[in-house]
Amino acid sequence: MNNEKIKSLLDRVKDIVKIHNEHANKQGEKFNIFSILRMDRKEVKTHSNFIYELLNPKGSHGQGDVFLKSFAEIVLNSEVPKTATRPQQEDLTTENRRIDFTLETDKNFIGIEMKIDAYDQWKQLCDYQQELSRRAKNANKGTRLFYLTLGGSEAEQYSHDSTEYECISFKVEILDWIQDCIKQSAEKSVLREALIQYKILLEKLTGENMDINTEVAKLLKDKESFQVAQVIQGALQSAKVELQVKFWSELLEELGEDFYFGNKNNANETRNKNDIRQACQDFFNKTKNQQLGIGYNFKTDSIEPRLMLVHWGIVHYCILQNAKDKGGNYLNIEQQPLSSGWFRSKELQDNYDFTLGSDSEILDVMFDDNKRKEVIKKVADEFKELVEKIKTT
Repeated sequence: MNNEKIKSLLDRVKDIVKIHNEHANKQGEKFNIFSILRMDRKEVKTHSNFIYELLNPKGSHGQGDVFLKSFAEIVLNSEVPKTATRPQQEDLTTENRRIDFTLETDKNFIGIEMKIDAYDQWKQLCDYQQELSRRAKNANKGTRLFYLTLGGSEAEQYSHDSTEYECISFKVEILDWIQDCIKQSAEKSVLREALIQYKILLEKLTGENMDINTEVAKLLKDKESFQVAQVIQGALQSAKVELQVKFWSELLEELGEDFYFGNKNNANETRNKNDIRQACQDFFNKTKNQQLGIGYNFKTDSIEPRLMLVHWGIVHYCILQNAKDKGGNYLNIEQQPLSSGWFRSKELQDNYDFTLGSDSEILDVMFDDNKRKEVIKKVADEFKELVEKIKTT
């Protein structure tokens, strides 16, 4: 294929992106309250709470069950839930697990498990289905279990254990629903603007910018341009893999010989760049466990855990092996705990999305040698400090 044709198409797309960026803030679109408060990816505090408030017929939106009915139709392709039984959030099961959302309709008990960055848990969907089945049996109804992610990805085998479930996404179903909610809120300007803010956030997280997509699609009207676009699309993942390989390899070099690259659930300790490349390819292909990163194995009689800087898109620290109950003691410094054994990195922020979407702020780091070296140095210093604190605990 003619390289000049590829370059020409890329240049034209760059022009579209440039024009879009220049005009993107004319109405203040970049002033997004969720992003400003660093709440973009907070699963419960942002997404779960916002969605539940819309689904609740008695919610502060004052729209009754309008949003709930729209959700049932657009997202679940289901009959309207019973208005007498409002949706439940963080619904406790008999196994002391919490289903993100449950709904009851005339025909079904419905459960929705939502994932932004959190990883799947052992037999999570399997247990949820058993809970729904128990409730449905008493009421002589059916069940439906949904798995909601940013892009509609499937759950891990160890979570569903062959349980039937349906995949839905923020990128398609939730965005379509929010757009409908905006239309339904035409006469309530404050509510409408809040919904628009959330819609802009979801477009950022999912890379679903309809304005740009529509303009770029207009360039693909002839066969050759369409084929060029397919070549570019195929090359994009390879480019993302190489960006990750560069970052993790450089961080590993900065940290020193005592650190390794591996998988959270199976160390596979390596410093080989080809092994790192294969792991990053698996990450984007979603063919193996997605929790990869750099680790330190203490390998002493007195300290059991491995400490890993783990990424499955967003990066966090994790205490591994037999010490999750001790994680709070080991890392009781300034890191903010997420759950047992998991802690935030102060240097790799939540808005650094290593899936490398078009709006990810980590791209500014990846493509700027000076910025990347600066971030890597800070992360390496942070990681080494944690190791030393654990050694002296």
